[in-house]
Amino acid sequence: MIDIFIGIKALVIIVSIFAISDIISIKSKGAFSIMFTSTILFVIAFINGLPTDIFITAELYKIGNILVSILIVHLGTTLNINSLKKQWKVIVIAISAEIGIIIFILSCGVLFYDFKTALSSISPIGGGVVATLIVHKTAELNNLNDLIIFTTLLLSASSFVGYPIASFFLRKEAKNILKNSINTDENISNSSNDFETIFKFSFLKRFSEKYTSPLIIFAKLVVVAFISLLISRFTNDYINEFILCLVLGFLFKEVGFLDFDSLNKANSYGFTMIAVFTVIFQRFSTISVEIILQLLIPIFYFLFLGVIGMIVTSLIVGKKLKYSKYMSISIGVSCMFGFPGTYIIPHEVAKSVGKTKSEQELILKGIYPQMLISGFVNVTIASVIISSIIINFI
Repeated sequence: MIDIFIGIKALVIIVSIFAISDIISIKSKGAFSIMFTSTILFVIAFINGLPTDIFITAELYKIGNILVSILIVHLGTTLNINSLKKQWKVIVIAISAEIGIIIFILSCGVLFYDFKTALSSISPIGGGVVATLIVHKTAELNNLNDLIIFTTLLLSASSFVGYPIASFFLRKEAKNILKNSINTDENISNSSNDFETIFKFSFLKRFSEKYTSPLIIFAKLVVVAFISLLISRFTNDYINEFILCLVLGFLFKEVGFLDFDSLNKANSYGFTMIAVFTVIFQRFSTISVEIILQLLIPIFYFLFLGVIGMIVTSLIVGKKLKYSKYMSISIGVSCMFGFPGTYIIPHEVAKSVGKTKSEQELILKGIYPQMLISGFVNVTIASVIISSIIINFI
């Protein structure tokens, strides 16, 4: 049994690193993401003698592995069909960016690197934490530790590359909006209609509205995650457990059993993300400067292929749908960072380009809804599905 003092000490170190990374992310206005800064800090700490079992000592590693499924169920509860229908063009462009990443990486990546390395790079570039974790689980089962380290570093670098690209092209778009006095009607409604469910089950709805304590909300999430895993096991994993978690999370939200944005309503999102992050950073306990230097070239190479792929396809599809080239590129590249970057960047662009309050509001109406939806579609839906398919070939 682990000594409580030692466990708390380990926890203090872990949460302090994440907190410092979050502060830097806020101060840098998202330029240095939590993932990017945490990666640097943990690598430095491990190289300088931080105990390699710190995540296990803090009892977070096992918890994080369990909470991954619950996190994906939560992502399903955040799906908003009404908003997605309004932004169908954005969805098409966003998905085309994912396709572009796949095409360029699989066609050019295999010229210099093995197929598994190329395939595994798709998730961290075109998805996010959850998509990368799906790949990690399969890599761990196949004892591919180098692949886990590579994809983690690639995930950290992706947001660092994605932020400035999106910021640059959104500024171009913002100037065009002011120049042409464009005020798009395709904004996201915050009315209650957007959050109405498709299916109407009065009993479940009354149950959900009556019992809304954080404990009950979290318990329902766990139940749905368990049902998802049970179905997956029953089918001998023919139906991927993560896709089931996402789909059932959405369906149970629609029938009224789960709450919209469940983890946040259960006041558990922060702890869940900390625990899930430990699953990623545990692999850094075996990393060295030599390994990082060896991986720099493939990281830059696959990032280059991914960015080119998403830009080319976003431009082609965006032109067909009569979207501006600047907005199309920004929509495509949002898959590299997702939320909260899709919230931070448009607001920062609006403040820097718009000289008056009305100009800032005009810019936000023209860029914010598209960025929010595109990041949500890619990071929450498309990348999870793509990663669930990819792992069958790793």
